[in-house]
Amino acid sequence: METKENNFEVETFLGDYLPRVFNRALDASKVTSLNVFFNFNGLNIFVKPDSILDDLREDMSNARLMNWDSVGPYPKKYSAKLKKEIKSKRDHENKLMKIEMQKSIDKEKADKEYVESTIKGVRINLRNKELWNQIRKTQSGDPYSNAAIDYAEIWAKLMQVEVNKGNTVKECKGSTDRLLGYMGISGFQFSAAEKALKDCWIYGEEL
Repeated sequence: METKENNFEVETFLGDYLPRVFNRALDASKVTSLNVFFNFNGLNIFVKPDSILDDLREDMSNARLMNWDSVGPYPKKYSAKLKKEIKSKRDHENKLMKIEMQKSIDKEKADKEYVESTIKGVRINLRNKELWNQIRKTQSGDPYSNAAIDYAEIWAKLMQVEVNKGNTVKECKGSTDRLLGYMGISGFQFSAAEKALKDCWIYGEEL
C-alpha cells in the first residue's frame, strides 16, 4: 500500500469529479519522478503515468468496506482469502442495512397509525378560511403541491392536540413534524406547508 510520504499531492477543489482529478494527477505524474496522489472523499488515490481509472474502481468500491486509506497506482491482486473476507463483510453490511430499513418501515407505519388515531375527528382551526380554501383549490390539480397542503393540515391538527394539552406551538412543532416523516415531503414542500399555516392557521403566527 502506498503512503503519502515523499509523494506529490494534486489538490482537489469543491465540485471536482473523479475523472477530472484523475486526469490532472496523470498529467502531474508524467512530469515528476515522485508518485502522485490525490484525496477524493477521504480516500488517497495514487497515480502513475500508466494508471487506469477503471482498473481502480473495484478497489475504490472496497476501500470504505475494508478501511483502506489508499488505493493505486495499480489494482490490487485479490487472493481467495481477501475475496472471501470482502464478501463476508459486504454480506454483513447488507444484512445490517436490511435490518435498519425494516426498522424505518416499522417506525413510519407506527407513526402513521399514531397520527391517524390522534387527529381522528379533529378539524383544522383557521383564522383565514377563505385564503385556505383558495390555496386548496389552486393546488388541487398538482399532486406535488397538494401533498404539501395535506401535510400542513395534518401537522396543524397534531399541534392543536398538543396545544389542547397545554403545550405551546414552539414546544410541539418539532416533535409533531418528526412524526410525519412517513409522508416523505421535500424541504420545498415543507416551506410551502409552513407558509400556508402561517397565513391561515389560528396559531400560524407562533410558528
